[in-house]
Amino acid sequence: MTKLLMDTVKRIARETSDVYAEHDSRMAALLTQINQSERRIPAGERAPDFLLPNTQGKLVNLASLMGENGLIILFMRGLWCPYCNAQLTAFRENRKAILEKGLNVVIITPEVNGRAAETKTALDLPFEVLCDADSITCLEYGCLFRIPNIDQDFFRSLDIDLGQYYGNDAWFLPLATTFLIGPDHIVKQSFSENDQRWRTGPEVVLDSFGV
Repeated sequence: MTKLLMDTVKRIARETSDVYAEHDSRMAALLTQINQSERRIPAGERAPDFLLPNTQGKLVNLASLMGENGLIILFMRGLWCPYCNAQLTAFRENRKAILEKGLNVVIITPEVNGRAAETKTALDLPFEVLCDADSITCLEYGCLFRIPNIDQDFFRSLDIDLGQYYGNDAWFLPLATTFLIGPDHIVKQSFSENDQRWRTGPEVVLDSFGV
């Protein structure tokens, strides 16, 4: 994690600690217990293809998004998540360095009913934001887990209605994960943390790329 991104997530954690500290610790313990970060598609395997709508309603697949040297895929929870917003902002601010590496970026969110477009506009993102209805693509990449009942109640207490945001009542949540995909569609690297407050910054991904 870069210093700016780290400082941002530390500030968010500090400002929300009174409300979120117990929940965040409980979720980190759950993800560690079920070994969720090890379920994602590993390096060396072929990235699953997808066909998802962008914010204009156009269906796009993996090949159409690929940069000359590869693609960075960011799975995010939604605009309601301040840690996701901090991470996406960091990638936006490093767009030039990303493009200079010959890479493209795509953001995949389970949010429906125009919320992908809201995310793109609210964060001024220069990247495609795709709607992964029912989290099918997220599941194929191994980045999906079910929220326990106690945390479902926690989100409801804050008026975070994931049923409305995601268009279903399954209470599955994406594991915020970053994938680096080569132009041959092979996964070069993946990044995620069981403590979802800590996010991978663009410099970490670019350093691992080595071009």
